[in-house]
Amino acid sequence: MLMSKEFSLKEKEKIVKDLLLPKLTKCSIFTFEGPLGAGKTTLIKDFLKLCGVKTIVTSPTFAYMNKYRNKEGEIFYHFDLYRLNNFQEFIDTGFDEYLYQDGVVNLIEWPGVIDGLLKDKTLSFKVCKVKLMLSLEKNDIRKIILE
Repeated sequence: MLMSKEFSLKEKEKIVKDLLLPKLTKCSIFTFEGPLGAGKTTLIKDFLKLCGVKTIVTSPTFAYMNKYRNKEGEIFYHFDLYRLNNFQEFIDTGFDEYLYQDGVVNLIEWPGVIDGLLKDKTLSFKVCKVKLMLSLEKNDIRKIILE
């Protein structure tokens, strides 16, 4: 089932609270797709903040993955796969093991390189796909599509 909604950047925290956080009951892997500047990292920052992460959230563009923990001890892995060239690089780093852990939440920007893995029957039921689109008319308007 697809769900879509337009929102302004001022409403991003509300979008996370109303649309993404309720998915935590079913999903432990959230993928974020969209063009550069669409707000993938920004939504993930709000997601982690609303989940109780108090540390500064940064994009893992060069580290590929950042680990966060909230005061309850819940673990969140934030991946940025933009610089990975292929699926084998993901496997060679051992990142695939994080996706199979129970009790953690994985937030993945630029998931295209591991799309086949995410369609695997052992993971596919855990995945919530988030697509972001920029408005052509207004700079601060985005469209979010949830799958």
